[in-house]
Amino acid sequence: MTSKDMLYQAQKMVEKWFYDACIPFNAANFFQFQAIAGAIASIGPGFKMPSYHQLR
Repeated sequence: MTSKDMLYQAQKMVEKWFYDACIPFNAANFFQFQAIAGAIASIGPGFKMPSYHQLR
C-alpha cells in the first residue's frame, strides 16, 4: 500500500468514526483536534486509545 493509499484509508477511518459516534464534523475545526492527531502520530503505531474508564 502506498503512502497515498494509507493517508486515504486513515482519513476515511476518521470520517467514519466521526459519523458513527455522532460527532459533528465541525469538531474538526477545533485546534485540539490537530493537536491530538499530532500527539498520537508522534507516539506511533503502538499507541492505545484511552479506555472508557480512563476518559471518565
